[in-house]
Amino acid sequence: MKNATGIWALLLGLTLAEVALAYPSLAPAVFLLVLLALSVGKSALIIAFFMHLRFASRALTLALFPILIALILLLLGFLPDAQRVMHAA
Repeated sequence: MKNATGIWALLLGLTLAEVALAYPSLAPAVFLLVLLALSVGKSALIIAFFMHLRFASRALTLALFPILIALILLLLGFLPDAQRVMHAA
C-alpha cells in the first residue's frame, strides 16, 4: 500500500504543478509544452501502476502501442481545425 500512496502523492504534486503553471504568464508554446509533458507523465504513472501494466507481460504492453500511435495521429488530424478556430476568434 505504501507504493500506491507514493504514486498518489506524486500525481497530486504533478496536478498542483499544472494548476500553478496557469498563473504566471508564459509564452503559449512553453506553457503547452510543459503542460503536455506533465500530462504525459501523469498518464504514464496511472497506466503503469493503477492499471497494473507495469506488472503485465511485455506482449500486452507492446500491443497497446498501435492504439497510442492511432490516438496521436487522430489528435494531429484535429490540429488544422484548432488553428482555424483560433484565427476566427
